[in-house]
Amino acid sequence: MNINQILNQAEQAHQSGQLEQASTLYQSIVNQQTSIDALYGLATVKMQQQDFASALPLFERALAIEPSALDISFNYILCLKHVNLIDKATELLARVIQSIPSNSDFIAPYAQLAFSLNAYKHTIAIIERNTQETPQLAILLVQSHMALGDWTNAITRLNQLKKQFPNNYEVLNNLAICYGKTLNFSLAIPLFEQLIMLKPDNDNYIRMADLYLLAQQKENAEFALNKVSSDMANNIQVLILRCKLARLNHNKEQALAFASRILEISSNASIAWQVVGEFGDDKQQSLLVEQLSSLIDTSNETSFESRQNLYTLGKAYEKRQQFKNAFQAFIKANESQRKELIDAQKQYSPSVVQQEYEQLKAFKYVEKSQLETTNNVFIVGMPRSGTTLVNRLLSQNPGAISVNESNGISATFEQLLQHMPQAEVGNYLKANANELVENYQKFIGIDNNIVIDKMPHNFRFVGAILATFPAAKIIQMRRAPQDLALSIYCQQFNDYHSYACDLPSIAHAVAEANKLMDYWKKVFPKQVYDLDYQNLVEAPTEQAKLLFDFLNLPWQQEYLNFYKQAVPSFTFSEVQVRKPINRSKIGFSTNYSLQLKPFTEAYNKLST
Repeated sequence: MNINQILNQAEQAHQSGQLEQASTLYQSIVNQQTSIDALYGLATVKMQQQDFASALPLFERALAIEPSALDISFNYILCLKHVNLIDKATELLARVIQSIPSNSDFIAPYAQLAFSLNAYKHTIAIIERNTQETPQLAILLVQSHMALGDWTNAITRLNQLKKQFPNNYEVLNNLAICYGKTLNFSLAIPLFEQLIMLKPDNDNYIRMADLYLLAQQKENAEFALNKVSSDMANNIQVLILRCKLARLNHNKEQALAFASRILEISSNASIAWQVVGEFGDDKQQSLLVEQLSSLIDTSNETSFESRQNLYTLGKAYEKRQQFKNAFQAFIKANESQRKELIDAQKQYSPSVVQQEYEQLKAFKYVEKSQLETTNNVFIVGMPRSGTTLVNRLLSQNPGAISVNESNGISATFEQLLQHMPQAEVGNYLKANANELVENYQKFIGIDNNIVIDKMPHNFRFVGAILATFPAAKIIQMRRAPQDLALSIYCQQFNDYHSYACDLPSIAHAVAEANKLMDYWKKVFPKQVYDLDYQNLVEAPTEQAKLLFDFLNLPWQQEYLNFYKQAVPSFTFSEVQVRKPINRSKIGFSTNYSLQLKPFTEAYNKLST
């Protein structure tokens, strides 16, 4: 037989699943001459047989002969993925993207391969080459935006799909998730209720209960949990949600009981240890330290759960005034997250932040918010600066409703300010003010006389807010830098707050935030109020009266009893705001003066 006949036999054996015979025939050709088809066929067979050590060099030989062959590149990337050489696979994928034809026969498999490598930006780039997008590719594109945390583009795409497929479960499910992630509960909840109509199973009732908890609808959360079948009573997800509900209701005994049941199932469950740390007696606190202390020396885990347990351990050490041990736990947790951010190329970038803030200051805002009445109050500042305390205080006014930390403002302004030419922004905000305010109101789903929004990082959008909202006031929270830095460093934040796991980065973030807030105060002195957390804590009646006067709201002394109400607050300050205002955390950072030295030195340089 000649080479072509042997190759035909090899390919027939390969297609019929006779891998050993195919391998022998391909190998006989490779032994006689350099054949690109035989090399590729043999490499593919070896990969199918999971003989990756033999497959990889064969793919490399084939690509050396025909480097632009997309079928060879695809299987080579797939083989690299199998042996966990993800970086090399992603690098090759990036090189071939521009060569992929714009039809779904090539686009679909390459896009799915890119997604499986967690190369979400590459997935988007591949799908956007396609001239005729299929529903499957549209969903994959959405999931890539979601994986990148690009909720705006994901929501835009999903709403387009929803018009085409109004009852498609996958479309509705992803859209509900996106609205939930952006805390847009007024839109997320109806979608989840629609999902339950389509599929009323335990999984959806559990997810619904979780969403209701986030939306502060405790009775609805209880109702959804009661819909879960009784044989799921000891399911860890159900127990965690019941524990959260008890915790938010400030039912200590019930929360501890659920925590105990959770720990019987999973000894590392972070929510359970948090509850023990917050509500447990001395014996339970000792057990916490005993069980979690090994994490400092032995744990190499980088999971959210592991880090959260380290923070909980650190706070337990603080209660014992073992500050050196406490900070070791905080360091371990933060170093873990910092490494994760660096590996994902999501680490904090001082230059990007400075550029963004300078651009925000460069826009020509035309102030619209000049009315004496107050309809919208925005409490802004760095996280852990006292926004939750002021939110609870202002919420005592019977005409006020808080949306807590809503993403409504960023959803309204962020993309607009990033992409619109600088010279057009001022006039656009002025001309479209009513529409922009309506968009925000639709997002929060509340129509009330006074709406309080305490999303801290809205300090970026003060200019845009005051250029569009006719009766808005801004409260900018300030806090002693070292106390603020410690409070940030000893909590786990999501990746958006990439500065929070590194002391010099915290210094930069705080310094730049203060500079931007100084600018807003200077430009809008009548609409912006600076409130120092320490001043409020040390003279609550005096400072609260001044604040309420600024907002043109009546003051009553009983408002300082806000802590007696078991109203949930979905921030790290949840427990603190259920106590009377006290100065226990004022100057608390002095216990860590040595450990905070990297922050202090960096902050002092940046501030001067």
